[in-house]
Amino acid sequence: MLEEAELKLLDEFFTKNYGAGMTQLGVLKPVALLSMITLKLIPCETGIMYEQEFTKMAQSAERDILGLESVEEQMKIFDDIPAEDQLEWIVELLSDFEKSKSNFHEMLEIYGEHDVEKLYSFIIEQPEMEGHVEALLVQRNKNWIPKLVEHMKTEPTFIAVGAGHLGSETGVIRLLKKAGYTVTPISLK
Repeated sequence: MLEEAELKLLDEFFTKNYGAGMTQLGVLKPVALLSMITLKLIPCETGIMYEQEFTKMAQSAERDILGLESVEEQMKIFDDIPAEDQLEWIVELLSDFEKSKSNFHEMLEIYGEHDVEKLYSFIIEQPEMEGHVEALLVQRNKNWIPKLVEHMKTEPTFIAVGAGHLGSETGVIRLLKKAGYTVTPISLK
């Protein structure tokens, strides 16, 4: 599905960064390749991943960890996005990797400002989000609220979702507030 120059670009990137070229990785779905590229945008080698930290905290407190969607549900979202679109995202990321790093750094700065509306706007303005905001953010947020409400009826609940799911009228924060809940942000600082 890639032109020869695009395939070469991907092959060189994955060989350099992962020691395996497209011959070995070509059996992966584009979303898996995209995830691997995104990891290389992160400006540090030993960054803390919030998911891992929250998992450790929950385990040490002997708390249950519940998911809002299954792996199958997450994969279906990407299966419904044409592979051509996903490959275009990959080629765009790699075509100007320094610009992609800069863009990622800008997103991290906005995240650090704790401005969920600005972050949401930044995310949905990215070219890869065009035509996919409903599936990647809006519908998922709406699907999560009944699950959260059901769980919160029985016990206090800590909720961690990707920051792109927080802002906007259809973000998790406003949807929970509309359902009558008080939402309080916390920081790991």
